[in-house]
Amino acid sequence: MKQVYVITKIENNRTFAMQEKHLEGHISKAHASLEVINPRKIKIHEGSKVYIGLPQKAEAVRGILCLFMPLIMCGAALLCAPFIAGLLHVTPSETFKFICITAAFVVSTAAVTFFSRNTETIVKLQVLSLAEK
Repeated sequence: MKQVYVITKIENNRTFAMQEKHLEGHISKAHASLEVINPRKIKIHEGSKVYIGLPQKAEAVRGILCLFMPLIMCGAALLCAPFIAGLLHVTPSETFKFICITAAFVVSTAAVTFFSRNTETIVKLQVLSLAEK
C-alpha cells in the first residue's frame, strides 16, 4: 500500500511534502518534510494529498542492482579466490573459496541494502499522482 503524503509548502519552485500520519503526530514538521519535484506538472497546492516516489528509471536501476550485484560479486570472488589465497599465503581450498564467496555476498548485500534505503537522498522524489479523496 502506498503512503499518502500531504503538500505542506510550495515556495520558490520548491515543493515540500510530509506523510499524512505525521501531520497528526507531534513530529517536527521541519524534520519530517521531504522536498519533492513535480516534473509531470500535476496541479497541486498546499494541503493536496499525493503519492510520491522515485522516477521510473531510478526504480529500474535500483531493481537491477539489487538483483545482479550480489550475483556478480560472488562470481568475482570465486574467480579471485586463488589470487587472494596467494596474497595471504594460504592454499586455495574449497573452504577458502566458500569463505571468499560468503564474504562477497555479505558485503554486496549490505551495499545493496544501504543503496536501496538511501536512494531517496541521492535521487529526488517526485509527485506521482494525486491521492484519491
